[in-house]
Amino acid sequence: MDVVLDQNDAADWIYRGEGAANLVLAYAGSSPAFVGKVLRIPKAWRNGKPEESLAQCVNGGSVFGKHEQLLWGDNQELLSSSSKETMEQMYVEKIMSPLLGPKYIDAG
Repeated sequence: MDVVLDQNDAADWIYRGEGAANLVLAYAGSSPAFVGKVLRIPKAWRNGKPEESLAQCVNGGSVFGKHEQLLWGDNQELLSSSSKETMEQMYVEKIMSPLLGPKYIDAG
């Protein structure tokens, strides 16, 4: 069953930090489904993403845009992802899981 959050649920999430590409919130409510969980939300441009930072995945090219390549330049395994889904999986496995541990991360 999919969990759907509405505007009233916003008060249960507290700001934990952010980076160049994401905002991180931690759950502070009492729902057993969310206790101990964090939410990573990708940032987006207010009026659409500038053309130079759009991901170009043509003929095996990178799924990362120009700015994302600069951000993740030292992680070649992540940069070599051929699709957005693969990139997201690699991010969870190679970046988030070692930082937070298996208790808090399910790589799927």
